[in-house]
Amino acid sequence: MVKEPEIENELRPLLERFRRERQAGERFGDWAARTLWEAATLNA
Repeated sequence: MVKEPEIENELRPLLERFRRERQAGERFGDWAARTLWEAATLNA
C-alpha cells in the first residue's frame, strides 16, 4: 500500500511517460488503454 506522502513519487514515472507518449488531445485513460492494457494483453 502506498502512503499519502509517497503517492507523488510513485506516480511520477507513469505521468512522465504519459506526457512523452500521448497523442495530441489524448486523455490519460485512453493512453493507458492503448499503451499499458494493450501491452499487458499481448504479453499474457
